[in-house]
Amino acid sequence: MVAVGVVKYCSNMRSIFVAAELDAALDALDAAVAAIGELKFAGLSPANRVRALERLETSRRQQIAVSHDLIRDLATEDPADIGGPVHQVIADWLRISYAEARRRLRDAEQLSPRLTLTGQELPPELPATARVWREGMLDGQHLRVIQAFVRDLPDAIPVDTAERAERFLAKQATKLRPDQLEKAAHRCALRLNPDGKFSDSDRARQRGFTWCGQRTDGMSIGKLVASPELRANLDAWLARFAAPGMCNPDDQTPCVEGEPSAERLGPRSVGRSETRCAQRVAGYRHRVYHAGGTDFGHGPRSDGRRNAAADA
Repeated sequence: MVAVGVVKYCSNMRSIFVAAELDAALDALDAAVAAIGELKFAGLSPANRVRALERLETSRRQQIAVSHDLIRDLATEDPADIGGPVHQVIADWLRISYAEARRRLRDAEQLSPRLTLTGQELPPELPATARVWREGMLDGQHLRVIQAFVRDLPDAIPVDTAERAERFLAKQATKLRPDQLEKAAHRCALRLNPDGKFSDSDRARQRGFTWCGQRTDGMSIGKLVASPELRANLDAWLARFAAPGMCNPDDQTPCVEGEPSAERLGPRSVGRSETRCAQRVAGYRHRVYHAGGTDFGHGPRSDGRRNAAADA
């Protein structure tokens, strides 16, 4: 029992020492930032100002990399010990959104060393990217490009080939803007998969539907990643039932079968409102088609009655 007490005492003392050391380092950082902020830059040449801006940017990126170390360590803690799920704790303390906190957690996982079940340390998932990220050479947009490139690679690409490509892009990222890096990543992807072949498992990893945040008017934006089969089915359904003159909720008896009459396809010159005109924009026609009680497998409702939701 005495030995256990001594261990706990030493552990607590070490934590206190580390916390004091960290506080001192952060105080020095705050003082350095404050000192830079009090400088007068107007007397510097444009070249010196640009160089100063570059160093400040590098320092900011390095601080983000260090913050990922803290996030990675927090992610290993028991939620009960830190006050809840780690992404919520981070969001509350940093006053950022839950989505941003989750993104930082994912970044920390990809850019930090990994541990096996036996405790053996493995390189980060993106080792070359992690190295230049920690050096302050990459912006968050650079990171997004490389992450998307690796994520979208087909499973058939050999592991060593994917690793070489990641190293190449990490090196290019230290010299290119994110938009330039995106073009380089696209060219690299074409070289690795020139025929654009993707297996069903590749597509299964990507497909899905997610909602974005609801707007103040109650409307919501959704993001659909559709398989080729679903896309073909949707296009066929919409081409038939969302065509001009079809399933128009503004008509007392909407055309839901056969071909729309010439009266329904009348020109703008007859004085109809835009919503009744056959030249309605495609997005609007798709909306009223879906809102009109349409069953994707069988087309619109057979009774042809108006659906009040279509006018919402």
